[in-house]
Amino acid sequence: MFLKKQKWASIFIINVFILWLLLEVLLRIVWKSPYTEPFPNTALYYPNLSTIFRNVDQVFDGGLKEVKFKTSHLSFILNEKNELPHGNYALSLGGSTTECALLPEGKRWPDLINTPTLNYGKSRLDSIDSYFNLKYILDHFKLHPQFIFVLDGVNNLSHLLSDRFIFEETSYQHQYGVWWQNAILRHFYVFTFVKKFFQNQNYVEFYKSQVENNLKHPPMFMDDLQKTWMEKRDLFHKKLLEINSKIKNLALSHHSQVILLTQPHSFFEDYVPSNKLDLRVTPIVDGKRLGILEAGWLMNEFNKLTIQVAKELNIIFLDTAECMAKQNSSNLFYDAVHLTETGAKVFAQCINEELR
Repeated sequence: MFLKKQKWASIFIINVFILWLLLEVLLRIVWKSPYTEPFPNTALYYPNLSTIFRNVDQVFDGGLKEVKFKTSHLSFILNEKNELPHGNYALSLGGSTTECALLPEGKRWPDLINTPTLNYGKSRLDSIDSYFNLKYILDHFKLHPQFIFVLDGVNNLSHLLSDRFIFEETSYQHQYGVWWQNAILRHFYVFTFVKKFFQNQNYVEFYKSQVENNLKHPPMFMDDLQKTWMEKRDLFHKKLLEINSKIKNLALSHHSQVILLTQPHSFFEDYVPSNKLDLRVTPIVDGKRLGILEAGWLMNEFNKLTIQVAKELNIIFLDTAECMAKQNSSNLFYDAVHLTETGAKVFAQCINEELR
């Protein structure tokens, strides 16, 4: 009896393995995994990607129920025109504040710049990722932008605080989260497919869970924050100088000009969320959570550091954070750093007015 059960168990395991192997091969043929790199040594989106973000209207008032998200054959995020611009144009690099994934085509801030701008934003990217993306875009896509907007503030700060801001020219690989989970998602399409299509698509719940996880950390108050900032600032300054110098020199070698943008945010006590859900997540510093006042102070200090680095490297900068702060942030952001449609419009106006 035992041998018979063992035999059936072996047959079952073999059949499951064969089924998994067939699915793996099929998915590799017909599906583009979002966790694999389409181009070596980059963090670019897949070319010709097409997806839909649903339930956006639950995240903030004025959001659409469904938002189309598509990329071109050169991996930039498409707007309504769906074509390469003629004449002078720009690139925009950065994380999700640049990406504006939950805004409709034609309403993301790069779509609203007077100089036609290709949107190369992608969630979670910092300036190290932007450097390698830019290198591939210029060297392999053969693009020749007049300007290169770089908006990496919040991810630079986050990765510096968590000791993940490490520049390695010869061994770059973009990743986030736990390394073994990343390895599984990158190399096994079946697991990736299950994660992608069966995960919770309710963005309100996603952001709420981030807030809840943030609140599990003990608080850090202003005195300790200011002391910690002074201890870390010189190291952050050195690392930002290094990577921004490389971005500048790379751009200049292709006759392009870098423009650094400071990070706008909604860390203000008079902020009132449009959907009555405060989805702002504050930075974690040494395992402790910042309050709104402390988070605003830290973000402002980091923006000052970004401006200092730009001045020292003779890079053009636009203080977009200061420009946005002239208006009440309530209808400009749906969380701490992500722009509403109104916010994207105001952000683009800040840039357009400075570049006239």
